[in-house]
Amino acid sequence: MLRLAVPAAAGVAALTAVGATELLHAPAAHADNGDNLILGQGNFESSVTQLTMQSATGGSCGLNVIDESNSSQNTSAVAAISFNNAGLYGLSGGGFINPDDTFDKSYTGVYGHVHHDNGSGSAGTGYGVKAHANRGAAPLLLLSTSGSSANGAPTTSAANGAINVDGNGSLYSRRFSAWYPMATVNLLSHPIRVINTRGGGAPITNGGHPLAAGATLVAQITGTVVGGLSVPAHATAIIANMVAVPTSNGDLTIWADGVAKPTSSNLNYSGGVNIANFVICALSSAGKVDIYSNAGTTDVILDITGFSI
Repeated sequence: MLRLAVPAAAGVAALTAVGATELLHAPAAHADNGDNLILGQGNFESSVTQLTMQSATGGSCGLNVIDESNSSQNTSAVAAISFNNAGLYGLSGGGFINPDDTFDKSYTGVYGHVHHDNGSGSAGTGYGVKAHANRGAAPLLLLSTSGSSANGAPTTSAANGAINVDGNGSLYSRRFSAWYPMATVNLLSHPIRVINTRGGGAPITNGGHPLAAGATLVAQITGTVVGGLSVPAHATAIIANMVAVPTSNGDLTIWADGVAKPTSSNLNYSGGVNIANFVICALSSAGKVDIYSNAGTTDVILDITGFSI
């Protein structure tokens, strides 16, 4: 291991006192198997090259890198590249080896870990990665095609403004001290008729019988395929057109299965008059909805045009 020790509170000063310009023009050298490390030039090492700041109180960071190139040059103050493991690894609050550090850092561009097991800090404080921007720039953009985190909202606390990407790529943001999904609206290529109590080839028909007064139809929405299209398993809500074909006066209410029926209706109807209404309805965790007929008897049609995740 090659180690550059920075004594006492000199910390960053030992790195910056030389001057960023002088470092950039330092003579070429190789750090092979224990040779000196020359900053600003290509250094090669077969094992670990480590910079240690030996200070109990001083220094704002272990390594301060300054890029003084002009704006026309394509440069980076720090470029971290790894073909197999984390390109850049940051740990705050403890040693590099600890029993809770079980996350697989292989093939990770940037990995940040806040560790409180050494007694400093308190649970729920700090940031693994903190991004700041001004002049209207976005501070953080998370892109994921796959992931290893659990699906759904996180179960841990975090500071307001935090963003989480689950294993399906769904976004959750921390707002008002709670996690909320950053829902996306997805439109189907064409509407699908999932419910038709008159039959007509729909997958859900209530046995071909209209919905009687006081009756509830429980319908499995997610995974029900119509013409090759369906609402996916992880959808949280649907966008639909609900139609009543009544024989008497009444109203319909639609809501997520498994929770109490709302006191308000979604569609009021008069006997003999077909009527439709646009609805946005949450889905249960199992992807189901309930449809209730309050007073009249009516056939029910539900055409889904989109969904939210």
